[in-house]
Amino acid sequence: KGFNLELLPGLWSLLFSLGIFASRPYLPRGVGWVGAYFLSAGTLILFFCEKALSYPYLMGGVFGVGLLCLAYVIYQNLERETIQ
Repeated sequence: KGFNLELLPGLWSLLFSLGIFASRPYLPRGVGWVGAYFLSAGTLILFFCEKALSYPYLMGGVFGVGLLCLAYVIYQNLERETIQ
């Protein structure tokens, strides 16, 4: 029997969280929360969504919300000029 394709959205999210956790020393402090979001979303998709491929907005939603949160964390930690 072949590979179960319904596992791909959850596995994608778990592997993406692994990449974020591996990059934590080089990124701002709040990035750990974004990695935790991707980890929990991937776990929930694997456990509760047997037909994840039939819901394409599920993967797009998880990806979109997570990357918007990541962009917000990075934006909040930009170095800004101070006026003296």
